[in-house]
Amino acid sequence: IKTIGRSRSFVDRDRHKALVQELDHLRVTIATRLGERDVARAIELLWEFIGIADAVMGRIGGGILEVEGVFTAAMADLGRFSAAQPAGDPKALARRVLAFCEREGFGATDALIRHMSDALGSVGRREIRQATEAALRAAPQAAGSQDWRADAHRRHHAFRLALLADLERDADAFIAAIRAGGVEDIRALDVADRLIAANRPAEALDWLDKPRQHVEYGDEDEDEDEDEVTENEDEITATDLRIAALEALGRKDEAQ
Repeated sequence: IKTIGRSRSFVDRDRHKALVQELDHLRVTIATRLGERDVARAIELLWEFIGIADAVMGRIGGGILEVEGVFTAAMADLGRFSAAQPAGDPKALARRVLAFCEREGFGATDALIRHMSDALGSVGRREIRQATEAALRAAPQAAGSQDWRADAHRRHHAFRLALLADLERDADAFIAAIRAGGVEDIRALDVADRLIAANRPAEALDWLDKPRQHVEYGDEDEDEDEDEVTENEDEITATDLRIAALEALGRKDEAQ
């Protein structure tokens, strides 16, 4: 693990497959052979393994998704082993998870919070939520419509709060997180979906009736094609959600 993490050589297309196989072989060995004998040691090695994600993905020319998939699988292994361990200090675990998620680079991903949710428990998740809420309060407001860095920083924290709300199955906390990030017009369908799941279909319809903003990816022709596909998928999703809400309200004729 340390040797791979220290390497600085560029991984071209010819060497990419071998790297993916080597990484996954390491992951599987830790998660099976070692995990069966020494769970505590397997957990520490999995932490070391996901710790080299930034260094590895920073020297890959292509096929990042395959490599990222190996590290995501390692997070799932880590979460599974950590949840099976005797309960430790959930606040200390929360701080360790948060420190990983706050790193800059390819490996900085809130996916670890999702995979570590059971191990964190309500106490650990609350620790992360409170730290994230404090960071959001301290984050500077955007100086204008062009201040995308400040917007991105605030949205980063807001999206983490939305993830934590999902883990707690708290629709109101999800809505608060979306509003904190200023993305109500982008995430309206997500809010409606969660309100329907919470048996609040009338509120879901209100969100479906709100004006929605479509996220554009660029000005190139191929990006415009992708935008059109995404917009069509959003409309299908919106229709499905509206039908589900109307049926839940007993408004069968409107649903039809």
